[in-house]
Amino acid sequence: MTEQLELELRRLFDEDAAAAPVAVALAEHAQRRVRRQRQVRVAWGAGLLVAASVAGVAVLGGSEDLPDRVPQTRPPSSGPTGPVGDSGLTSCAFEYSPKTLADRAIAFDGTAVSVGPARSDRPGSGGGYVGVTFDVHEWFAGGSGTTVTIDMTPPGDSTRDESSESAPGYVLGDRLLVSGEHRWGGTTFDDAIAWTCGFTRYYDEETADSWRDATR
Repeated sequence: MTEQLELELRRLFDEDAAAAPVAVALAEHAQRRVRRQRQVRVAWGAGLLVAASVAGVAVLGGSEDLPDRVPQTRPPSSGPTGPVGDSGLTSCAFEYSPKTLADRAIAFDGTAVSVGPARSDRPGSGGGYVGVTFDVHEWFAGGSGTTVTIDMTPPGDSTRDESSESAPGYVLGDRLLVSGEHRWGGTTFDDAIAWTCGFTRYYDEETADSWRDATR
């Protein structure tokens, strides 16, 4: 019985030894499959992040028609007063006054909220304008509604040098008193432009009152 038991034990040991490499191979194969699945999940997640980034760029800044510089913003209460962005070298056909303001086709009090492509440009016309959308607080002349888009010179820099001869440039969030004309003699805001030379100004109550009186 002892010899038979020894033979049986040897046979079992031999079978276990023969089966051991297969078990190890299966374990290694399973580990490789787990690693590959992890790598696929990581690559898929990275791809989603890249796609989301590209989509974000397309939504936020993909149009070549928009200004190269993102406009700055500041709280309305911190804005300057007086004319908007007039250069000391600007040549003006009309001098700003309540009387000449009353002759303007368009006048309103509004807060600049966004900037887009110019609407009034024609081939070869130039002008360097952008279309600025305003939340309108009050209409003095030429329009109605709570929002309007009008072509203007681009937003300026809120950190400008105060020694400059130019009036400070507006930024998004500034409340302005805007007046102007139809660039090509139209009747809609597709060709409306804001005038400089004092005809577009930073909001203050006294000036707003004078505009209201002049346009009654």
